[in-house]
Amino acid sequence: MLGDRYRLGAVLGRGGSATVYAATDVLLGREVAVKVCHPAGDPTHPHRFAAEARLLASLSHPGLVPVHDVCLEGDQPYLVMRLVRGRTLRDLLDDGPLEPAVVARHGARLAGALAHVHAHHIAHRDLKPANVLVDESGDCYLADFGIARAVGAPHLTVSGELVGTAAYLAPEQVTDTETGPPADVYSLGLVLLECLTGRPEFTGTTVEAAFARLTREPRIPDHVPPAWRSALRAMTATEPGRRPGAARCAELLAAIAAGAESRPSRPERARLRPAHAGLLALVATIASLVAAGSPAVPSRPVAEPPPVGGAPSGRERAADRAPTAGEQAPGTGTTGPVPPGTGSIPPPIPPPPAGSGGGSGEPAKPAEPSRGPGTTNQAGNGKAKTKAKTKTATKNKAKTKGNGKTKARGG
Repeated sequence: MLGDRYRLGAVLGRGGSATVYAATDVLLGREVAVKVCHPAGDPTHPHRFAAEARLLASLSHPGLVPVHDVCLEGDQPYLVMRLVRGRTLRDLLDDGPLEPAVVARHGARLAGALAHVHAHHIAHRDLKPANVLVDESGDCYLADFGIARAVGAPHLTVSGELVGTAAYLAPEQVTDTETGPPADVYSLGLVLLECLTGRPEFTGTTVEAAFARLTREPRIPDHVPPAWRSALRAMTATEPGRRPGAARCAELLAAIAAGAESRPSRPERARLRPAHAGLLALVATIASLVAAGSPAVPSRPVAEPPPVGGAPSGRERAADRAPTAGEQAPGTGTTGPVPPGTGSIPPPIPPPPAGSGGGSGEPAKPAEPSRGPGTTNQAGNGKAKTKAKTKTATKNKAKTKGNGKTKARGG
């Protein structure tokens, strides 16, 4: 029990300068995380720890773990913070690289938290995957900033030995020059690059990993999208003055995250392809049926353009069509089959009984189809012509008989 208030539970993490426990605040009845620090014999440590704790307590950002309480009494000062249930980014990277869209969301949130911290003239100085917490809903939090520096953050000691995690240090931290907000931007760039590739960029012994960044810039694989390459190159520039600020990094990473979320994933595109193929097959089937004149596709009346160059109109073409069974053939004055050579041949119709034409026994004629102007009397004209021809033939036959009788008598 710490301070007669915090009942310590399981160990959540352990480092060279502190141990983090899950605990219960018995006064308020809530779960918290308690970080118990080890002064390691430094007489100035309690004062530095108190100054950093006050700075952290003055910050408030969704990407930061809030501080609830601090105790500087005794030989074990401690810090009480919100308990974030989940895993560290280090734990997630042990399973392999993350999706670029997830990396962009984490990066934008962390950069925004850094921008808030830097605005209060604080530098984290120890940004690495183990200091990024990811809760069960997927939100990330920047933890352990400032405090690690106060209790002995990575720096070159008097003997020249580098203490801390060298894989994420900025070049100015390696050369022990003045370290400020640009160092955090550099470290964040290395963390995001590792999230995309699944491996740290600078490896080897502590000295090898630390001094490698002094001879070359981080290598960014070709498969990384152009927007990512541009942002990471800027964030990991060797010169601190060439790096963008944390606020600008948050904007760049938010734009990358928005672009990644607006693009459909591969499974979604694959699900669309069969639907497109089925639609194309349906259109092709309908087109083939229309081209073949299949009765399965009902025809619809379409307005015809006006006749051009004396071409017959739609109604005139209808008047010229072959009559169907029972209709009167234009120009013949009769009903029944159309004589050969007059067009299409309709089904045969039995001829009427002899001597019944024109009388009351003649079958009723169907109503004639409507015809365009100038074609209404075409059937009547045909009847008149037929009667005239019959009368002329009768007269000619009578004359022939008369001439034959005259010659016979004369002979």
